[in-house]
Amino acid sequence: MTAAQILEQSQNALPPQELQYTHLSLILGASLNWKPIFLVRQTVIIHNHAIGIENGTISFFRASEFLDQPDSSSLASSTLRRPGQRQEEIKVEVINFIDFVKSLKQRVSILKMDVEGAEVSVLEQLYEHDLIQNFDYIFCETHELQFPDLLERTWQLRAQAEASTSAAIYLDWH
Repeated sequence: MTAAQILEQSQNALPPQELQYTHLSLILGASLNWKPIFLVRQTVIIHNHAIGIENGTISFFRASEFLDQPDSSSLASSTLRRPGQRQEEIKVEVINFIDFVKSLKQRVSILKMDVEGAEVSVLEQLYEHDLIQNFDYIFCETHELQFPDLLERTWQLRAQAEASTSAAIYLDWH
């Protein structure tokens, strides 16, 4: 799933595609009206948004056969167009993840992020705004091999992660 999940006393899931949002809501027994639901005495809040470094909309590219085969086609979904693949473009709402983190009233235990190319900008902004210290653990899947233009920035983030004393940061989460 292309989402960032923040886990603490409450849990937030941010699936950007309507189908993912609907499936997650149904799995958790939630209604689609943005109200918190309760699962094992924890609140799960599902937001139908992608994350980025500013509010707005973004192009999201997914396999052309996604609607016919969503389970097997979701692996090709990304905010970055994959060269040589047949993809359709949809628009998804984006929330500013920096503002979202600032709005939280508590320290975040775990951030699990697989945001298909947007992770570099998001992590850079977390460092720039000194918000890395708000997390105990960060697990992130990076995509510099699929998108070589992210390679240098990703390696800079890896160096920062190794030097981090405030959060345990793992950039090879797959």
